[in-house]
Parts: sequence; structure tokens; C-alpha cells
Amino acid sequence: MEIVCKLIGMCICFVPSVYFAVYMVKRATVEQRFDIHLRKVNDVAGKVGIIIAVFNRLALFILITCLGLYITSYFDNNVTLDIVIVSFIAYIISLYIDNKNDI
Repeated sequence: MEIVCKLIGMCICFVPSVYFAVYMVKRATVEQRFDIHLRKVNDVAGKVGIIIAVFNRLALFILITCLGLYITSYFDNNVTLDIVIVSFIAYIISLYIDNKNDI
């Protein structure tokens, strides 16, 4: 069971990095949804809205990566659990503010 948890946790850890790499490759040829979202937020809320939108994505990246690390450590590492909880709260708050700015 421990090996399965470690494999699943390692796969979850690499998902955000792979997603970011695919985004950067596709961004070179085609405009992505996040770019359109940033343009809309810039029109509504300005630079603060863009910072909140990028913080939202960064909080999600940290949340998923630390969740994978927590699963990989077989639920023993309390520091990663604290980081997962804090980044989850930061993600929820920034998502709420970001959705208000997207109108």
C-alpha cells in the first residue's frame, strides 16, 4: 500500500509542472484561455486584478504539488499538511476575488 501511495503522490507532484510546460509550448502558437482571462481582468481591475489572477494559479500550483508530497510521505509529514491547508485557503480566497474581477 505504501508503494501505491508513493507512486500516486509522485505522479500528482509532477502534474503542475507538466501542465505549465504544455501551457508555455501552446502559448507560443495560440492564445490560451488564461491570456484571455488576464486581458479581461486587466480591463476590469487593472494590475491588482492581474496579480490576484496569477496568485490564484500559483496557489493552485503549490496546493497540488504539496498535496502530492504529502501523499508521497505516506501522510506523515505535518509541514506539508500545513502548507496544503494554507495554500487551499489562499486558493479559495483568491479564486473568489478573481471570479469577481472576471465579470
